[in-house]
Amino acid sequence: MLKFRLRKGPPIRRPRAETGKCLNFLAFDEDLDVAVLDATRDVIGYLTKHHGLTHQEAYTLASIAVDFRISQMVDGLKGVHVMLPKTLFEKNTN
Repeated sequence: MLKFRLRKGPPIRRPRAETGKCLNFLAFDEDLDVAVLDATRDVIGYLTKHHGLTHQEAYTLASIAVDFRISQMVDGLKGVHVMLPKTLFEKNTN
């Protein structure tokens, strides 16, 4: 079952989705490399804005923690979604 929720606030440039395990950052372009770069920039922006990381820290974390999936390769547009695991932000109680 899909559940959609509209979140009010500052606009975002590209769509995002959330699952039980991941935050997903989506990007589309005729050039797959551009789509990957756009989605990666969105992840880095999210990490700096919402988790207080520096740009370099966010870049480093993204380079080892995110998973890239190709969403679409039809109609001239290529799509990618970058999956950022929510477990990265769970507090360790040990």
